[in-house]
Amino acid sequence: MAIIYPSSIRNVISKMTASTQKALGARCSRMEIELPPGVEFGVKGDKSIKEKKGFTGADKVLASNREAARLYTEMFNQIQSSTTVLFPTENQAYEARNLWSASFRGKVGSIDAPGQGAKGYGKLRSRKFSAQEQEQALFGSDGIYIPDGTEVLIIPGARPRDWKKIKKVHEDLGEGVCIIMINTRVQLSSDKNKDNAMKDEDKEFFLDTFIPVFHYSPPPFLDSKQSKRELLMYYEYGNKWSVAEKLKDKGFVSAVTGSSFKTLWEGDQRPSLEIEELKPLVN
Repeated sequence: MAIIYPSSIRNVISKMTASTQKALGARCSRMEIELPPGVEFGVKGDKSIKEKKGFTGADKVLASNREAARLYTEMFNQIQSSTTVLFPTENQAYEARNLWSASFRGKVGSIDAPGQGAKGYGKLRSRKFSAQEQEQALFGSDGIYIPDGTEVLIIPGARPRDWKKIKKVHEDLGEGVCIIMINTRVQLSSDKNKDNAMKDEDKEFFLDTFIPVFHYSPPPFLDSKQSKRELLMYYEYGNKWSVAEKLKDKGFVSAVTGSSFKTLWEGDQRPSLEIEELKPLVN
């Protein structure tokens, strides 16, 4: 059967939602989702990336991660009050709280313990934060505060150094809480040539514990600065993995403008350069 690649942001979200529902139906409680870095999803209530001035590429990635997390909170709308979103830093959490305050009924926290330099820290009590949020702000750096009653935990953009804490959360919460990792970039963050790379044991834990549910992003083994090819690594839960090439000026790799892809490879395992047929794709 030919693979039908999403042709717009709406298609991406639709397929991602369907894949997540399928995984939930199979009782998956540990999920991983990967989406293109820096893509604007047009989430209602969030600021448009295009309208923000002085944004760097890193800023766009953080904003895109936040929007993706918000999409997932909407998927669990019926239990949104039991949903917690955990950002890497308190500044990211602070911005999400401000943007979502009128529409999100769940909790927003951070992996880092807030320090005195975190935005909004000094105004924490005056802004009438809940007792749980105040407890999180005062929580020590040895762990992460997860509110009681959390049924869904969403973690966007986790960093390599966060995995000691994430492992503990995974163990403490058990299978009764669904944990969704968004844009972990495990294959990129485990590159030993990069600073602060993911440890081998953390990568192994991630790959053994979190089930791929939806993947729509350039393959990590493609050096976009050296290669003129635009490749897409694609996966929907329960189907095969594939690597496709964008044809001409159509298709979605870094931005959704249409759909025109040629499948170059498909198989049952996550694509990597350890697969002999994929090695020529980087040239």
